[in-house]
Amino acid sequence: MLRKLTFALVLLTLVSSSTTAPLAQRTRGKDRRLATDKSDVKEPTLEQRQLLEAQQETERRIPTGLDEPVDPDTYVIGPSDEFVLALRGQVQKEFKLIVLPEGVVMLPNYGAYPAAGLTITEFREKLRVSLNRYYKNVAFDCQLVVPRSFVAYVLGEVEEPGAVQLRAPFRVSAAIETAGGTTDKGSLRYLEIRENGETVLMVDLFSFLKLGNTADNPALKEGQSVYVPVRQASANIYGEVWNGGRYEIRPGETITDLIRFAGGTMSYADLDLIVLERYETSGRVTVERYTLSEASDIQLQDRDQVVVPDRRTMEGGAFVLLRGGGGREGKVFIEDGETISAFIPRIMRLREDHDITRAIIERENEDGTVEYIRIDLEKIISGEQDGSIPLQNGDIISVPETDDDVFLTGEVVDPGEIPFQRGLPAERYIALAGGPTRAGSMNKITIYSIDGTSREGDRESMVYRGDTILLERTFSSYIGPLFVGFTALTSLILSVIAVSR
Repeated sequence: MLRKLTFALVLLTLVSSSTTAPLAQRTRGKDRRLATDKSDVKEPTLEQRQLLEAQQETERRIPTGLDEPVDPDTYVIGPSDEFVLALRGQVQKEFKLIVLPEGVVMLPNYGAYPAAGLTITEFREKLRVSLNRYYKNVAFDCQLVVPRSFVAYVLGEVEEPGAVQLRAPFRVSAAIETAGGTTDKGSLRYLEIRENGETVLMVDLFSFLKLGNTADNPALKEGQSVYVPVRQASANIYGEVWNGGRYEIRPGETITDLIRFAGGTMSYADLDLIVLERYETSGRVTVERYTLSEASDIQLQDRDQVVVPDRRTMEGGAFVLLRGGGGREGKVFIEDGETISAFIPRIMRLREDHDITRAIIERENEDGTVEYIRIDLEKIISGEQDGSIPLQNGDIISVPETDDDVFLTGEVVDPGEIPFQRGLPAERYIALAGGPTRAGSMNKITIYSIDGTSREGDRESMVYRGDTILLERTFSSYIGPLFVGFTALTSLILSVIAVSR
């Protein structure tokens, strides 16, 4: 009996422990989750935030990626470069080699081994000789895994002068970009690469950026800095070139060099009439004209202005100005006697958001007066209207945008825009604007068209897209205040007379 009781107690203990232990674990886990959910997240301190911002700024200023593969014959090893040394053969091992601040790596079974200052090719050859003493019948390979990052200084006319962190091998252009680029005064043509306080190389970065000369964008090394001086002489170029503007120039460069900087000439450039405007030291301006072949011998000076004209703008070419229509705009040259009907296809397109039924030819006559000729391009295209109107030099053809509103102003209760509805007379638009005010006269209506012309209207006058309806005041609205004022003045005079008596 005692044995049975003891066995039952042991069994009960085992069952209890097997069920309650997981429950306790689950409870503790739940408690931890509740504690995590309920605990307040601590806000970072000011120092932590500043440290995080500094880290993010550093990461932003470190360019990632390489612009070309590392050349083992020219890449000079320095501290923090990371290599992988792989042994193959009777021994199969890989080791990570990091160049320590003292310029050495720790080789297995060897110890400190010099690396800094060697090219990768030189380092591999020295490793091969040294490792052959310790490993027999073993081939090895050593590869650069992570190029080091180093600090260089970019000074002078850059947006963010100071230290920049670069990942080797990085070029001068990356250093300038990391420093925010040059200022408006900064020169790209006389960059100085300095080392130990002395200029070791002059770089014309503009030649790389504009003309693609890679030799003018060398890689930087530790201990070197970049100095951006103030821009020196410059010249401007305008007209039929792809990228006109101001360019810094170097001694000996010519007009044709400046044209090359600007991307070359466009198809309508007049290459027989290149204009050079030069400011002399005396303050006088000289203007010379050259052909393109002659311009190759003309050296530029500071403040020179070069103009490459459009040969179409010379005398003898008649043109019209196009405005609106949704297609071609600006100056378009025409043939002698060309009519509006023949000219329409040259507009290229007439979009639906332009009202081609109300096009206007603006023409200045010989006596100085301006004539407005209304044309319906839609009817000319369909043949319903005569399109034989000859165009003249200097005509301005305007195709207005479609205006779906009618404007109410003057003596209406609610002046403003009313959506245009075809066929509605003036009276209906006035009613939609709240009707006339007490001073408004339905018999005094003036309607202004979108082209600026006006016409007298009445209740039944037709209204077109974009029209403005002016409702004027009644005659009595002018006479009433005058009569009231005259009566008040008369009463005042009689009162004064009565008091004086």
